[in-house]
Amino acid sequence: MRWFLVIAAVALAVTGSASAELVARVPDGMIAVTPTGKPLVGFVRGHDLVIAERTGRERWTQQRVTRDLVRWEQILKAANIKAE
Repeated sequence: MRWFLVIAAVALAVTGSASAELVARVPDGMIAVTPTGKPLVGFVRGHDLVIAERTGRERWTQQRVTRDLVRWEQILKAANIKAE
């Protein structure tokens, strides 16, 4: 039991310095890192798929990738491709 408390205390101390940035006011998104280490965030806003690229500390540039995501879902379904 003591080891558990020691490990939990160390884990909290290490993660206590973690921070987050608000990229977009959406309920869900996904983050990825390019081979060069640059973070990208993908999310859906309305019917648009948007990719945000970090350009500086707490600065993100957003670019719309598709205008009608519902249409793309229909195309993928017709082609029998699963969208995950």
